[in-house]
Amino acid sequence: GGDCRTPDKLVDGFNDTWDAQHIWLAPLAREGGNRIFIIFDSPVTVSMLKIWNYSRTPSRGAAEIHIAMDGLYVHMGYLRPAPEAGHRAAGKSFVQSIPLGPCEESNVDRESIAAPQAEQHVVLVNERRVVGGSQVLQQERSSQPSSLQPSVPSSSSSAEPSRPTTSVPVRGSR
Repeated sequence: GGDCRTPDKLVDGFNDTWDAQHIWLAPLAREGGNRIFIIFDSPVTVSMLKIWNYSRTPSRGAAEIHIAMDGLYVHMGYLRPAPEAGHRAAGKSFVQSIPLGPCEESNVDRESIAAPQAEQHVVLVNERRVVGGSQVLQQERSSQPSSLQPSVPSSSSSAEPSRPTTSVPVRGSR
């Protein structure tokens, strides 16, 4: 028949798997991202979510997630991809825990995730002056023609640096 990767697989209890019979995949929504709604018939307390990312083709799994409860965002973050089939350490779960409140320490997965292939460029700016940061970014800036570099106004001779002004006229100056 049809595609077996249906939303009911989100709660079928078979989580650490690459079996298409127990995983869900949705077409990527063009605007606003995909949404999952879980509605309870009566009030419940949710202190943690455990998420297993899409594992059949890990690159197709979720990357960025936003979690809202009762109309308020309680978590915004990123998920790591599931391991490729056969590349998982024997017996190790690829669950990702997201604590939403006080949790027993033993219930929360504490694992550091490092992405050595991902580079991050950071520039430190103080009073509109670059005071440190990525060597790569600084080299790129120095190689730009001066006409493309952002202009930084020179500090005035007064001890007080210039501050932004508003478009609201000062009282009595009409």
